[in-house]
Amino acid sequence: MFKFIAARLQYKLIIAFVLILTVPIIVLGAINFPSIYNQLVSRSLESALAGNQVQAQAIAYTLKRAKPDAIYLVQTPALQAYGSQIILGNSSSLDTVLINVANTLRCAGYLSRLSQ
Repeated sequence: MFKFIAARLQYKLIIAFVLILTVPIIVLGAINFPSIYNQLVSRSLESALAGNQVQAQAIAYTLKRAKPDAIYLVQTPALQAYGSQIILGNSSSLDTVLINVANTLRCAGYLSRLSQ
């Protein structure tokens, strides 16, 4: 009978020990979960923001390089004539205007840059 009581007592002590250890772990996990979650969210937002800033700088650099070319192209008479033909819808003389645009771009070196 002593062995039976000792065996039951051993099981009870093991279960009590496991419960005593798991309850604080669960309480600490419940307390720390929101702060850890907020830290992870803030880290991911900072990482995304840094990536967006790098991409924005790359776009700004590309636009800065393209600005003089765009200003030049807007001021060329061939492209102005092409734009007015597109806006007014005169498709009969559009072929000659496109040939003038191609010649203008070829003379300026834009078409040779595109083919490289």
